Amino acid sequence: MSKSLTPEQLGDVLQVSGTQVLEWRRQYKWPSLKIGKTIRFTPEHVATIVARHTLAPKRDEDSPGVVLDGQTSRSAKRAS
Repeated sequence: MSKSLTPEQLGDVLQVSGTQVLEWRRQYKWPSLKIGKTIRFTPEHVATIVARHTLAPKRDEDSPGVVLDGQTSRSAKRAS
């Protein structure tokens, strides 16, 4: 079995407090294990949490994609 993390350990990874992790667990319904009063997050739980909260890069159809040095996004649109 893979090592599971306490809320405090996951908080260290995310650079927040263990209390904040528990609040987000409740607010966002994060997957976790609860054994008695003990909360644990498995690597699979952490991967799911990260995937849920990762934003895909937004690409505007009018965006030129590449902007050269010294070029504004507006001038890059005109050039394409």
